[in-house]
Amino acid sequence: MLAVGAVLAGSAGGWVWAPYSDIVTRLVPGQQRPRTLAIITTGTSSGLVALGGLALLAAAGSWRLVWVGVALAAVVAAALNLRLVPRTRPGPHPEGRHGVSSLARALRLPAAYSVVYFAVVVICFTYAAEVLDDGDLPAAAVAALYATIGVTGVLAVTTGALVQRPGSLRVAALCLVTVAAASALLRPAGDSPVATAASACVFGAGYMTGSAVLAVWTAELVPDRASAAFTGCLVVGAVARSRRRPSPAR
Repeated sequence: MLAVGAVLAGSAGGWVWAPYSDIVTRLVPGQQRPRTLAIITTGTSSGLVALGGLALLAAAGSWRLVWVGVALAAVVAAALNLRLVPRTRPGPHPEGRHGVSSLARALRLPAAYSVVYFAVVVICFTYAAEVLDDGDLPAAAVAALYATIGVTGVLAVTTGALVQRPGSLRVAALCLVTVAAASALLRPAGDSPVATAASACVFGAGYMTGSAVLAVWTAELVPDRASAAFTGCLVVGAVARSRRRPSPAR
């Protein structure tokens, strides 16, 4: 039951997130699209802040009640989307322009970035709590870690402005370096509150900006099929992540 709930919750975010790429490319003027997509993607930061608070509630009470609360919040979010999000009609897809093969060619770099990005992010999320548990930090450190990631992740709203200067490729490369630096801080973070806070701050900025730049990048390359392009890169990254086998614990 836990696995079913995790799969349902994990896939639901993708069903909601990706269609916004099509909505933005069809309704928002070209110069404002990167900024709009970055703001939409950065909304995840508020969820991470809430996750920190929910972790404390789950530890103090029942995790089942927390899951029920999250499920009810998801229903409210779905209702708000149905009520407020503008309706759009399917755009024309000329044959031969952006079919599967041409779409794959156009997205080679974003897809490769997605694979590396997802791999590093999974390593951070998977082992951060374990490293903290091995140290002498208080039990609330894990909740504070998620909240800090969410707060510093708000910096990702600037992604739209960033890509207009060095370009999406360079911003994506910078995000990978940033997330890798946060991963390197995980080991000393086990015994040091300062290193823990530094790792969370660096990771939050790189993690959320890395998500935002992927949405912006795919919409730039394939504006007439932005949602399909974004979804394709997410699927490639997720599949590559699932095929990775964790090394034995030391």
